[in-house]
Amino acid sequence: MRLGRNRSAIAVSYTTWWDTIKDDARLVWLRANGTPWKPICRELRISRAMADRHYSTGWQ
Repeated sequence: MRLGRNRSAIAVSYTTWWDTIKDDARLVWLRANGTPWKPICRELRISRAMADRHYSTGWQ
């Protein structure tokens, strides 16, 4: 039983990690295509400052 819970926790953490990476990749892709910051922030539902942080980590 305990192993099943551990696998569930790993799956949830992996899903959360993947969603974050996916959003960073989307942000970098949109900026590479010349999309202005305002529509990007609206689409991703984040502030401009947060978008800049995700953009800089998306390149690392």
